[in-house]
Amino acid sequence: MDQQHMGDSSMAQLLESSRQVSRLTTFESLPILSCLLLISAAIIVWKIWQNALDPREPRLAPASVPIIGHIVGFAMHSLQYLNILRTRTGLGAYTMRIGTYKLYVICSPTLAQAALRSPDLSADLLVPKAAPQLMNLSPHVTKILKQGDFARNNHTAFTEKLSLNPSLSKTERAILDGIATLLNDLRNVTEVPDLLRWLSSGMVLNNSTALYGTGNPVAENPKLIEDMW
Repeated sequence: MDQQHMGDSSMAQLLESSRQVSRLTTFESLPILSCLLLISAAIIVWKIWQNALDPREPRLAPASVPIIGHIVGFAMHSLQYLNILRTRTGLGAYTMRIGTYKLYVICSPTLAQAALRSPDLSADLLVPKAAPQLMNLSPHVTKILKQGDFARNNHTAFTEKLSLNPSLSKTERAILDGIATLLNDLRNVTEVPDLLRWLSSGMVLNNSTALYGTGNPVAENPKLIEDMW
């Protein structure tokens, strides 16, 4: 009977030990399970958030790493990262998500011109925030800049007054004629070795001629073009 009692006691101790080990294992696994659930929830939220674009917005350029992927790309490749995304996506325009912000990147010249011509594109909200630091404006000027539609009204006043000046119209016509001549000369050119140098030199000479006439300093001394660039 003593042996039976000892056997029952040993069995009870074994069961109690098993329950303790089970509870311990459960408690130890709770943080792991919580982490797995949080990671899964974060991935689901990220996927939903990534796809939550307005149909009018450009398609999304996916990041290699969620949330911080584009930041890593900029850190590694600087602005060249934008070209990498353009090549990777094959899109003329795309949307980048950086944290909680969205950035629209336009790669196509046609789309860029369309965006610049759009009346909806305005820097009126950015100028009051950036100009005080960039131009070291006084608090008084900054206050005026932030009041109402100062930038828009100022731009309108400039364009209206300048458009009535016949001398400016004549200069504008001369510049456009010079650009047309510059482009027409390409008919006799089979290859342009350095497009940027050709374009910059032609534009400087053209603008100088339009502003100062054919006997301008740049026409007489083309080396000045290099000094300007």
